[in-house]
Amino acid sequence: MALSEATSEAHAQALSQEIKRTYVIDQKLNEMGWTGTGLRFGAALLDPAAILASIATEGTAAPVIYSAKAGKLGRFLRAGTAGAAVNAGIEGYLVSQNPLQEWENVGFAAAAGFVLGGAVGAFGRTYDDIALSGAFEKALSAAEEVEAPLAARAAITGVPDGSVGAARVQPDVDLTAAEQVALDNYDAPKSAMGKARIDRVGILKQSDNGITRQVAGLLAEDGVGNANGTINVRSASEQTAREMRVRMARFYNVYNDEWNAWAKEQGLSWYQRGPASRAKFNNAVGSAVRRELDAGLDPHIQKVAATVKAEMKSLLEFGREKNIRGFNDIKDNYNYLTRKHRVEALDDLIERVGQGNVNQLMAKSLLSADEKWRVRNAGRAMATEALDYEDALNIGAAYVKSIRSRKYGHFDMNQALSGLDTEVLQEMLLDAGMGADEVARISDKVRFTRDTGEEGRMASAKMRLDLDETTTFDLRNADGTTSTIRIEDFLENDVEQLFTNYARSVLGAGFIEEALSHFKVAGKNGDMPQHAPSWETVKGYIAENSKLSQSAQATEFRRLDNLYKSVKGIAVEPPSNSREALRFLRDYNFIRIGGQLGVAQLAEIGNVLGQGGMKNMLQHMPALRGVFKGMRKGEFKDELFNEIEAVWGFGTDLTRHSPSVKMDDAHGSTFEGRNHSASKLQKADYALQQGKKVTSVASGMAHVNMVLQRMNSRVLVQRFMDNANGGRKINTKRLRVMGISDEMIERINGQLKAHVKEAQGLLGKKVAKINIDQWDDLDAKNTFINGVDRWAKKSVQENDIGNMPDFMSYEMYKTIAQFRSFMLAAYTKQLLSGLHHRDWETFSSYATSMLFGSLFYAAQQAVNAQGRADKGEWLEKRLAPEEIAKAGFQRAAFSSFIPMGVDEVVGFGGLDPVFSYRSRGLASGILGNPTYDLIVNLRKGASGVTSSILRSDYDFSQQDYRALTSTLFFQNAFVVRNVLNTIGGELPRFSH
Repeated sequence: MALSEATSEAHAQALSQEIKRTYVIDQKLNEMGWTGTGLRFGAALLDPAAILASIATEGTAAPVIYSAKAGKLGRFLRAGTAGAAVNAGIEGYLVSQNPLQEWENVGFAAAAGFVLGGAVGAFGRTYDDIALSGAFEKALSAAEEVEAPLAARAAITGVPDGSVGAARVQPDVDLTAAEQVALDNYDAPKSAMGKARIDRVGILKQSDNGITRQVAGLLAEDGVGNANGTINVRSASEQTAREMRVRMARFYNVYNDEWNAWAKEQGLSWYQRGPASRAKFNNAVGSAVRRELDAGLDPHIQKVAATVKAEMKSLLEFGREKNIRGFNDIKDNYNYLTRKHRVEALDDLIERVGQGNVNQLMAKSLLSADEKWRVRNAGRAMATEALDYEDALNIGAAYVKSIRSRKYGHFDMNQALSGLDTEVLQEMLLDAGMGADEVARISDKVRFTRDTGEEGRMASAKMRLDLDETTTFDLRNADGTTSTIRIEDFLENDVEQLFTNYARSVLGAGFIEEALSHFKVAGKNGDMPQHAPSWETVKGYIAENSKLSQSAQATEFRRLDNLYKSVKGIAVEPPSNSREALRFLRDYNFIRIGGQLGVAQLAEIGNVLGQGGMKNMLQHMPALRGVFKGMRKGEFKDELFNEIEAVWGFGTDLTRHSPSVKMDDAHGSTFEGRNHSASKLQKADYALQQGKKVTSVASGMAHVNMVLQRMNSRVLVQRFMDNANGGRKINTKRLRVMGISDEMIERINGQLKAHVKEAQGLLGKKVAKINIDQWDDLDAKNTFINGVDRWAKKSVQENDIGNMPDFMSYEMYKTIAQFRSFMLAAYTKQLLSGLHHRDWETFSSYATSMLFGSLFYAAQQAVNAQGRADKGEWLEKRLAPEEIAKAGFQRAAFSSFIPMGVDEVVGFGGLDPVFSYRSRGLASGILGNPTYDLIVNLRKGASGVTSSILRSDYDFSQQDYRALTSTLFFQNAFVVRNVLNTIGGELPRFSH
């Protein structure tokens, strides 16, 4: 279209820009001299294919294009027809985009394609043909980059994309928000090794819906990578996990020291430092946070309170940076501590006094808060409506129901009640049974709106919502007496639980806001919305573009919802007695069986060695001398160790362990805190948490993991430094899985060379300090941090919610698959990932992890044999070369569930298992489950006791003894196991 044909000023400006773009291309042809002149002359025959191919090969293919000779008629006709179709298709689009060309060029291009296509096709494959083929491959790739979005638009909107059959490219059409999002994400990559994937992200990224694929990759980690080799994006779950490690390590480095010092000053022995005394300390800290610190406050309480205040301020700044709804409008409050309800206490209160009375208590609290606000803000109150009783009762009832349902996190409910997240408020009111009109009326009254005329200042809502936490409500009992219920009866004041829950909620909300911002759609005026669309809105986009059946789409949404809730820190399942019982059972089994878990982890030394290299590992080995002393103090003499803890939080698991905060072991999502003084059952829970900590330490697991994580992160940082200095290069494919592009690695290299402090080591220079705070390229800094994080959590495996099958969201399956969550994630992060990379690091990691698995297996058997009556026979069998080799394979992470599968297959044939070398002493097949083992051994041991008492022909044997003792706490721990073996060694080997 010529400029004179413009229909408006905007149209004319757009055509003008296209003419300028065409002029730039023309100038490039001029720079090619006679080659460019030749290309212009040839344009009548090959435009745009010849020009595109010639430019793609910097002019070297032009002689080939024009030197094709005539040949056999059959080849001429076949190739000529294909050439005509291809040229017409490409020309059809390019003419529509070039204001200097006419539609007659499509016909010329088709004719030229027929003539030259037939000419080239008539010959065999000469050297010139190969060069021409390469040029056209580049040309077609370039054309595909332009054509693909149009093809996607055609698929989404039904508007033709400019193919030959359509005759010409149709003009742009207005797209709905869902169509625009589908178009933006049509090329979202699929997961690598897709047909073999069992993890929820791998499955979701096989969806035909591009939005689903993009959402899954943004929410949680893809442990293998993308099928097309593109950049594996940073996910919300990975970033949330890293931030939680760092922030909670900072908090507990202070908390643990001050709690122990306070308990010592109170004269409390180790045994007396139980749930009641810890709750007393935590409540005192919580009260201190909510008021100004003063000199008369206990110094230990004051120090923890000051730490919490600083962390709460940091979280507020994080929320503003991530653009969480309402955070930019929150005033700094150094005394703020989040509100959290104890759901079990609310349930008990409702059971005791009834739902209606609690709803009235909530209504009274809302009215009291509204009245107090109006007194404090008399001027602003004149412009707002007072809250009436009926609205307060409805909102209170919805709030109570939402608390009990656990559908929303505490963070979301607080945002909704304050009017900063009206979408959640509307959901709460609708769930409570209110009509749509009433919901719209109330949410409109409490919604804050921006006054764009005053630099975005928040305008007041028509009605204010908040809770007066001091509210009481008197009840008349049947005997004429009165009793009082309080809001405080179900509010939490334990600072450990409040801070942990708030940090988890804010971090999850921030990184989800960042992830879902990818799906923003500009308004008709071109302005982008301030916030990301809600989760329900994004699911709506998926539904509108779905081609799945109703049941298949429901399954996809279930997986997505479970991912979303896990990142947000919301329980997937509602609370129940059975859920708690299963968790108790898993904790009991961990203490009973986990006494040698540290030995199993030692095989991961092979991964550290394989990924980082022997030289790098030896270079940084001397730094381990002060690792245990530094861990106890919370600060290391080694600068790099301090920086690694501050940036990644690696090696802080033991520091962050708390018996007072309940975390889901598979997802790291915060659930309800423990009210240890409430019942004997909850006191038993506290004892279980302490028992788990003892098991982690006694088994060596805590310290092995700490040392491996710290050493691994040092070695991988050194790998990046070597790469920057021109040493051993990091595989490009591996970098892309880490989220690092070819262009970005060069920027990272520049930052490393500019800022890293190096020191002389035994084998050359080594990294002494990264100086990450001095990096001035923020994108390179963040990409480097994420890349090291992802690589480190693969070489010393740490599970991400995206690595797990979806069934691991549920308590029953967690119990069935206990001690196998590592194996399930290893299938994705080790086996499939290694097969995807197929590089030296993979081979080296596989080989060395088997080597170390074998070595530590042999050492473990030697220790466990002590005290056995059949020591010699037992060692001869367990340390046979083929047994050591099989054990080494089974303990290497990449073996995943291959040993289990093999043993199941041979078991069906009536043969003994091939692999039986688990450090937990369980069978390697499907039935090697700790709960099943507990039931079988409890029955067998009890039967042995009763039979030996009731039957004269039955002796209580070593087999009965081992079955019975295997049900005890710590029975599989080193030393404890040896003592038990010695005691049982005097019994007869068999009962008969």
